[in-house]
Amino acid sequence: MQNTSWFKAASLAIGFALVPSALAGGGGAPVSIFGTWEVTAYRFGDGISVGEDQAKANLGKMLTYSANRAVSDESCDTPTYSLARTTDQAFLENYRTSLASIGIKGSAVETVTIRCAGNDWTEFGATVFRISDREALTLWDGVYYVLERQGD
Repeated sequence: MQNTSWFKAASLAIGFALVPSALAGGGGAPVSIFGTWEVTAYRFGDGISVGEDQAKANLGKMLTYSANRAVSDESCDTPTYSLARTTDQAFLENYRTSLASIGIKGSAVETVTIRCAGNDWTEFGATVFRISDREALTLWDGVYYVLERQGD
């Protein structure tokens, strides 16, 4: 009987230990965003945003995410990544636009938020809406920028 209790306690402890590392960076991103991404296009949602000229200025920008570093205009050497499943209704409430209006099919999107040294990271690419393994969006100044994964 004691062996069974010990096994259950050990399994539970291991399970709790694995969950935070999956969300914290160091052990891997909660969804596959690690790698280099290029801004290839942009989309306007239903709300207010910067104009077309300012949106075009970000085309070609590169973003890099890894367990030990996130790079946009500035670098973060201590990134943490958290994952949330954002429903269309929650997205509409938080971002004042629907998923469909920015080209996301379905009723929810995986949202990855990057923090730096435990604080909000306020750089371009700090929030990523994952569409597929090769495509994502990031929001900046009311514009949804299309990110395409570079390489394999």
